[in-house]
Amino acid sequence: MECMVITMEVMILSLWENSEMAELKLYKCKECGWNIEAPVEGADILMDGGMAYFICNNCCNVYRRTFKLGYEDEISMNCPKCKSHNTDNWKPGKICPECGGELEDLGVSCWED
Repeated sequence: MECMVITMEVMILSLWENSEMAELKLYKCKECGWNIEAPVEGADILMDGGMAYFICNNCCNVYRRTFKLGYEDEISMNCPKCKSHNTDNWKPGKICPECGGELEDLGVSCWED
């Protein structure tokens, strides 16, 4: 299994530069019903760590990785569904990753600290 050693602060800060409370929104595909709860920027910082979303370029699976701030960790970036390491950072857009339909922003689902 391939792993990437990264400094978590560098990864999350490169995706997120706002110091406000984490805001998760609910997104749902109008075509297939696929849905996800995710931050607008695809990553966010919580009180003791962070979360970032990724998409597998092989099977289109979107998944989340969480981590603790202040630590260098080995995190598997492999897709949990197909085990591919062909992944990229993901943030919600207008296109459903499952079917290519329209992804609708249903608004804030929760606030996290």
